[in-house]
Amino acid sequence: MFSNAVISSPKAHTSYFDSIFPITEINEFKKDIQQSAVLLKNGYAEAEIINKSDWLLIAPKVKAKEIKFIFTKYPAKKELWLTDYYKLLGARLKKLFETDSNLNSNLIKWSIILQTDCKTEPKARLLFHGIEIIYEQIKSDTLHKKLYKPLEVTYDSTNVIKTAEQKVEHFIKTNTKIKDTSIMMIFNKHPEWKNSLVVIDFTGSMYQYGGQVLLNHILNLKKSGIKYFVFFNDGDGRKYKIIGKTGGIYCVTANDIENLPNLLNKVKYMGNGGEKEENNIEAIIKGMHKFPDFTEIILIADNNSCMRDYCLIEKIKRPVKVIACRVRKTINPQYINLAYHTGGSVITANEEINNLDSFKADNQLIINNTVYRYNTSKDRFEYKNKLRYRFHQNCNRFYKKQCECD
Repeated sequence: MFSNAVISSPKAHTSYFDSIFPITEINEFKKDIQQSAVLLKNGYAEAEIINKSDWLLIAPKVKAKEIKFIFTKYPAKKELWLTDYYKLLGARLKKLFETDSNLNSNLIKWSIILQTDCKTEPKARLLFHGIEIIYEQIKSDTLHKKLYKPLEVTYDSTNVIKTAEQKVEHFIKTNTKIKDTSIMMIFNKHPEWKNSLVVIDFTGSMYQYGGQVLLNHILNLKKSGIKYFVFFNDGDGRKYKIIGKTGGIYCVTANDIENLPNLLNKVKYMGNGGEKEENNIEAIIKGMHKFPDFTEIILIADNNSCMRDYCLIEKIKRPVKVIACRVRKTINPQYINLAYHTGGSVITANEEINNLDSFKADNQLIINNTVYRYNTSKDRFEYKNKLRYRFHQNCNRFYKKQCECD
């Protein structure tokens, strides 16, 4: 529908824009309460979308029918406009498709609304500037089939696999600012990991890592040891979160190649975290209960986030391999202690630490040149130099003695 060339160079494609967007002039835009619609706010002469979550929370359950871009016609004569109309339209389209690439569709009706009740700039600024998405509900059975219908993979299903690969690559490309492929190298170094239950933090900063784990699985389908995926987004955008009941956890078999890329979008749209704490332990426990025949548990963790529900760790009776992502220098001690208490390991792009129990005797552990000491009274590892490494100290409040579990 709208190619990158069109969006990036709107002045060179004015005739195309004019053919796609019929223009209607009205005094002032008011939302029709009889219609199912979401208003995305841009602000006067701005392209950034202020309230993306208003659409993302419902996007998986609805289908966009019509999209209107609402401007003010100020000044009345176009040639006097200070902001280039086509450039602003192109910028708003770009931000819209960054929010939801599925909206770039020729099945949607497009239009522009120009508001004329604005003789002065202060009055123009007071009017609504943004995007109206008019939608219809998707039937629940259709949605369920679309996202969860299992596919028995046969390895000559070239088109299905290639399509899934392209979708995941597109997802990574549109959701990644700094490319870090270390997680793919980690999985490729461990062909012995079989029948794995892979639990993935899929909040905003972690999209590229979850996407790459899935892409690596698709690219190496015949030898991949992943049997199950669990994606979690810390509560589907809920404001109030109860430990052990936060939700936003999505479990799927790894052979569902056709629908796994759709699940990435669903988990993203349902919630992107938004807080520095996540529900890692709840997600691990749910995955264990859903798929009890796994051999390995692998957690793809955001090193810069705390585990809100660390107090539930006693319910995990199997070793957890923690792959720490977004490591700047030090490893969050919470993840070291998760591996320690479950008999698992800590893995980064550069190191792998097993048998954490053996470091207790020396009373210290060194990872990435950072020294951690073993605190006997608390039965956990912590920074030896607490004043120097304060970045993860906030997570201490989530240890068992400071956390009330439901």
